[in-house]
Amino acid sequence: FDPARDDWRYAENAFRRRAIGSVQRVLAAHGLGPDGAGAAAPEKKPRRRSTVGPDARCSASYLKRKREEHGAELVDLCGAMVQHVADHSTADVVCAHACGLTSEAFAAGWARGDTLVRPLRGINIQDPWARRILDGDKTVEARTYDVGKYADEWLWVVETPGAEGRKAGRKHRVAGLVRFAPTAVRYENLDAWRADEGRHRIAAGSPFDWDGASPMFGWVASHVYKLAEPAPGPETKGVISCRPMPRLVRVEGVEGAGLAGV
Repeated sequence: FDPARDDWRYAENAFRRRAIGSVQRVLAAHGLGPDGAGAAAPEKKPRRRSTVGPDARCSASYLKRKREEHGAELVDLCGAMVQHVADHSTADVVCAHACGLTSEAFAAGWARGDTLVRPLRGINIQDPWARRILDGDKTVEARTYDVGKYADEWLWVVETPGAEGRKAGRKHRVAGLVRFAPTAVRYENLDAWRADEGRHRIAAGSPFDWDGASPMFGWVASHVYKLAEPAPGPETKGVISCRPMPRLVRVEGVEGAGLAGV
């Protein structure tokens, strides 16, 4: 990373602001938030409840009646709840949740000097290709579509285990970062594809080989950064990529692939 070029450290209190927003959305969804007091609760199919005991006090009609009777008090109470989150959610707890770690693991990493990296999008790359990209052995990622919106930005390399890895119980994880060049290579024919095998590393006749019938592009990995210790993968992984997510990573003693600008 080049701090002068890349804004990769996450802003102070950003996770706390996200936590406050989450509390506000939950309260507003039930018509209880500071901005949503008196609003109608979302339409839901009523659930059958006992008319005796504490469950009866949680019915939709009971909540609606209490909102009407104590609207002003609820606004003050919910405002106090949001402020409580702002004042008492410690950075370790909030950051740990966002990074997919326990608070103990986050505190241990922070104590040893790990760095909190701002939310970055991730790209799924199957093992062993993810490892070979981060080692510098594979410098072109083959895809059936152009690099487009994934160009020239740091992306988490979300290493997926593949079919055999899943059978062995392995899970996806963040293994490093990659930055692709703005322009990808378009392979016009099989001769061009075969000639570039030294960069994309896909052998002829392998399960990943190209037959020349569909479009094929080579995304050039201009910068890579291999983590000394893999970080937890995203909670929700998309087919191609994942939403921006922060991670706590080690930035000392990390083995780079020797590419310029790492």
